[in-house]
Amino acid sequence: MLHEPNSWLNKVKENGAGIQKIEEITREELLEELILMALRLPQGIDNKNSQQHFKKDLREIFDAKKLQKLVSQNLIIFDGESLKIPSDKRLLTNMIISKVCESL
Repeated sequence: MLHEPNSWLNKVKENGAGIQKIEEITREELLEELILMALRLPQGIDNKNSQQHFKKDLREIFDAKKLQKLVSQNLIIFDGESLKIPSDKRLLTNMIISKVCESL
């Protein structure tokens, strides 16, 4: 896709948004996107988000044993209600997200 800033700006002015392309994604892709984005935020992902998008509790989405291993390594905080990366591990976010995705 060719990106044209002027075209994008005109669409924003006309429609209030500059969306160039809408793409349908699978539930699995949506889950990966949610993990990639939410774990970069201090609050992480919680059951409200998982229920809203997947009608499932975080405990139903992730392999608890694999998450527990990450908890024991102090790479994540998981209390059954929310999943987040501790502030002192922010520099390791990409690696942690990769490991969290392996626990799906």
